[in-house]
Amino acid sequence: MAERRKFIAISERTAAAWWQWPDEVWRKWPLLQRIRLRHTMADHVLPLLGKLEDLYLKQNMGAKPRLSGRTLEQVETDDVAIEAGLYLFDLAVSEGLLIFAESVGKSGIKRNDAPEWGAVGSCGLSIDAVKRHYLHMAAGLIMEKAGHDAAEHRGKFESLDLEDPANLAKFRLLVKLDPVSVRELSKGLKGHLEKLMEAEDEYLEILHKVSPIKFLRALRYGLGDQFPRIVEWSPEFIAAVAEGLDHSAKITAIGETLMLIEDPEVVRALGTWEVKETDPTTGKGGKKRRNYTTRIEQVKKHLGMDFPKLLLCGPEVVEEAGRWKNDEIERIKFYLPHLTLSVLEQIKALDFEQKVGLLEGLWAKLGREFVESDMHDKQGLKVLHDIVVEIGAMKERGTAPEDLGKVIEDSDMFDKFMGRFLKRR
Repeated sequence: MAERRKFIAISERTAAAWWQWPDEVWRKWPLLQRIRLRHTMADHVLPLLGKLEDLYLKQNMGAKPRLSGRTLEQVETDDVAIEAGLYLFDLAVSEGLLIFAESVGKSGIKRNDAPEWGAVGSCGLSIDAVKRHYLHMAAGLIMEKAGHDAAEHRGKFESLDLEDPANLAKFRLLVKLDPVSVRELSKGLKGHLEKLMEAEDEYLEILHKVSPIKFLRALRYGLGDQFPRIVEWSPEFIAAVAEGLDHSAKITAIGETLMLIEDPEVVRALGTWEVKETDPTTGKGGKKRRNYTTRIEQVKKHLGMDFPKLLLCGPEVVEEAGRWKNDEIERIKFYLPHLTLSVLEQIKALDFEQKVGLLEGLWAKLGREFVESDMHDKQGLKVLHDIVVEIGAMKERGTAPEDLGKVIEDSDMFDKFMGRFLKRR
């Protein structure tokens, strides 16, 4: 017969000494439960986890042992060791190396009658209760390492979900945040810091780099009730917000409209728009306050309800729009929904006046259907391409029209490029 695989069985009598009577008391009183639990961990579970770690270290040379050769007392003062132990514990259970049974018969057949929510071993605790015990122990050690900052925000951190050992890595990142950042995030998330446990590690690392006042507070003021949705951002998006909107005035100027943007490059494009310092104002106590005006605020006010349409035009248009004058914005805002990436690619060689003139002329000559629909198909894009190429050639000859829109509408100079669209009219 094949040799049976060795395993450690934890029964209802494991670590229950004969003198520990009455047994019911030892299974109910927290202090006595912990005594039995620690005996079980030290004498049975930890040695097995140490052997599993040794096997892992053989395959990962250079990794530092956390459990092997250490006592339970030493492990319980090391949050990283506890974290490693929890992972190895789950592995041991899943591989059948550690079982929780009412008994193991002489036949050696393993029994695992106790579910995770039921009491196992002699301590009267469930497997999940034991794991939570060590997760919270690790969390306490992490907060102690963080020092004053963690102590100041202990109440906020202790409410976080630590049901999974995988959350300890995120917990470390959160605990090490600047205390002012924690306060701003807690206010913005309405006390629900646990939402950050769903974020990727890279996202949390970005929160370590940003200014709690110039960035997080500005976001909180600018987004208002929309602030909790920042946890939905990807690491790439929040990085773009931090890098592009590098001034608090830009953040407050864009406000809740920021939540309509999906492309991080559009945020970076907005970040290129101008910010100017204006005359300071004097507040209470004679303290002067610096004031700023932003192009974001000006364009947003000028476009009104059409501002979100601009943000859908892609980063190239958004960056260029930061240089448009108010009268230019007024002229082009009607066409903003039609400035798709494919259209922009065809007309990028034209200056602003020519772009607007081209669109005005095509609308007048070929109608609304062409600009809104046909222009974006293969044949419509070819019309744009051919007209732009012809304008380039005319510019080299010095014969390019000054009013392109008027020429397209009133003459046949560019009709040869319009093909079936012209015949349709």
